[in-house]
Amino acid sequence: MSGSVGKQIRLGRILRPDTARTVCIGFDLALVDGPAGGGVDLRSVMSELIAGAPDGILVSPGAARLLSDCYIGRDAPALLVRLDWTNEFRAELNHEQASSCLIAQVEDAVALGADAVVTFLFLGYADSAAEADDIARNAAVSRACERLGVPHIVQAMAKGRRAKDRRLDPALVQLAARIAAEIGADLVKADYTGADSFATVAAGCPVPILVAGGPARDFDGTVQMAADAVAAGASGVVIGRNVLRAPQPARLIQAIRSVVHDGLPADQATPLTAPAQRSLADKGTPLTASAKR
Repeated sequence: MSGSVGKQIRLGRILRPDTARTVCIGFDLALVDGPAGGGVDLRSVMSELIAGAPDGILVSPGAARLLSDCYIGRDAPALLVRLDWTNEFRAELNHEQASSCLIAQVEDAVALGADAVVTFLFLGYADSAAEADDIARNAAVSRACERLGVPHIVQAMAKGRRAKDRRLDPALVQLAARIAAEIGADLVKADYTGADSFATVAAGCPVPILVAGGPARDFDGTVQMAADAVAAGASGVVIGRNVLRAPQPARLIQAIRSVVHDGLPADQATPLTAPAQRSLADKGTPLTASAKR
């Protein structure tokens, strides 16, 4: 039986069928930042995210296990599992000291019930062999995803000495996104380069492209970025810090949904109506319960 059937079913849980778009939240930042990136209490933060009714939430394998009940039910968000770890974003390291590794296999994510897996792809290292290793690692994950029918989301970024400060250079972002698609990504998560240039980036990527949250933005700035990105051809967003650190994460998610799925201008974005909201309280799960078991 072809793994493509499984991919189609799982992609339908991530990309909303009526819009072919998605609003996902990156809740995997604790892999890099510890509690500063994921909150002290996983469950209370997850409650806030679910209240905004995102289409999917990205977590680490450990968090997927600890919060498994949050992904159960018809209205539950899609489960996206991060398969790799990196110290690329640590301020005290330069790019040539950074490294990445797999922390789980596609089979592990399937056992957790994942609807998709996510990995990093970094381009621009001074050491060509290191860059080749990263390509090979991602390609191997894509081959496993093909066998098992699991969508592979590649977070492709221009990093390293050769990229220098060109992380948001449209030419490099387009190159990284295209390479990710060529080695087998089903969806690509890319840095947003701006309203004037992202259309070119999206046009050069033959699979749906999702934009990362990027630099720190306030409520209005994040909603405007999402609106501009989908207008330029993005199929949605995967936003982490800008949602997690917002004063009202659920309200921000709802506003993003209104521009991504309903096509509203950013200045008209409004939260969803109350019946569309979900929370752990709706499922009888105490909001104050610790994620530790």
